[in-house]
Amino acid sequence: MRIPVMMVAVALTGCAATLPPPTPVPWDAHAPMMPQPVHVFLDRKLSDFTRQLATTAVEEWNIALQGRIHLQVVPYIPLSAYDTDTRNSSDILILGVESSHPMIARSHYSNAWAVTYPVGKAMPGALIYLATDKIRHPHDTILHELGHSLGAEDRETGGLLMTRTYSGISYIDTDAATQVAHHFH
Repeated sequence: MRIPVMMVAVALTGCAATLPPPTPVPWDAHAPMMPQPVHVFLDRKLSDFTRQLATTAVEEWNIALQGRIHLQVVPYIPLSAYDTDTRNSSDILILGVESSHPMIARSHYSNAWAVTYPVGKAMPGALIYLATDKIRHPHDTILHELGHSLGAEDRETGGLLMTRTYSGISYIDTDAATQVAHHFH
């Protein structure tokens, strides 16, 4: 199967950059399939531009996940999604907050553009907090944070999507895809 090269808008210049396609997650024959889509709720506080970039990041992860897990963007967050008693534990909420928000401020990194907190013990459920007043590369940051929600961990090595600090990687690389496969094995 040939995967097309994706065109992603570069936030600072407004021009388009040609990037490699997302690396397919190397599932083994025993990897589970999630029968229901995982809802990715987008906070109304996010700008239209950030919401578009979040949707693009979700689409890229869907290509990499090859149908074993399907992320489905929901353009708003219903009140029920905030209720931990009724929300599906696999839902992902992407929330726009100021960098002074307690969930950002209490992270290990004082300069964090975003923080992901897992919801319960099940993956991929997570709350992703985007510091909308600080974030400089929303697409890349959301791609990275969705990686966390799928089980990938930060790396100290530079030049990877899951590098702890921004590395300029704008696509799902082999390391991130492999981490997700291992997490669900």
